[in-house]
Amino acid sequence: MNVGAVIPASQDSYDALRPHRGDWFAATRLWPSLARPWRRVEPSRGADVFGEWVLGLRKRRTARVLEWGTAEAIVARAKALSTFSEAALDDAILNARDRVRLRRGDIEIVTESFAVMYEVVRRHVGLSLHVEQVLGALAMARGCCAELATGEGKTVTAILPAAIEGWLGRGVHVITVNDYLARRDAGITGPAYQRLGLRVGVIQEQSTNEQRRDAYAADVTYGADKQVLFDHLRDRLLAPLEPRLTSLLLDDVFPNSIHDPRTRDENRKAGQATDTAAWT
Repeated sequence: MNVGAVIPASQDSYDALRPHRGDWFAATRLWPSLARPWRRVEPSRGADVFGEWVLGLRKRRTARVLEWGTAEAIVARAKALSTFSEAALDDAILNARDRVRLRRGDIEIVTESFAVMYEVVRRHVGLSLHVEQVLGALAMARGCCAELATGEGKTVTAILPAAIEGWLGRGVHVITVNDYLARRDAGITGPAYQRLGLRVGVIQEQSTNEQRRDAYAADVTYGADKQVLFDHLRDRLLAPLEPRLTSLLLDDVFPNSIHDPRTRDENRKAGQATDTAAWT
């Protein structure tokens, strides 16, 4: 997608423009984490394309390896935590959070943290995660896609990787297809996040600018795809910005990122020609 923007020739020229804008942009911006000028990344060419394909092949092969042993170890450790008192569980939560902040990439730390989150979900959401759901959480924590069928518990599965990112203080956005699901999922998962020391925000169609800023400032933000997208575009109208979103969990990837089948059906009923390139 090509988005037009005024790009300063250098950082110095950008800084020279800032006095003319003042602090008004910072006060009115809905998404404060977008704070620097956009710099377009040129597409790869030549041998770089082949190199990226090789790296992608390696990542895909790694993603195919199901870490059943790790997932089973998480479930077993979580069951041991079920005997902990509330005070002991709070200590385990604080210890896991501190260790994640120190060594985010350590799989042992992630395993320990997921076990604690598993028990928190069981106590505050009332659901015990299955091994397959823990596998999905591990995949998302690695930055991979995890496919779960309708009814298999994507909402509660997303709590584990989202909480990891929330503990790092960078914020994470959980994107779904409409306002109702965003509000529902935030309501279901909110008690678990609160026990983990995280604040949850929700973006709705009727949310004011102040409410949106507050939601985006939360540790975990739930919202529909169109809400987050158009907030991002509105922010780009205020000043040239650089996207600095570090973490995003996309629920229902197919309708969100590929196409919305309802739109195509409506076009067909209306007798309008549909450009297939827009859906592929």
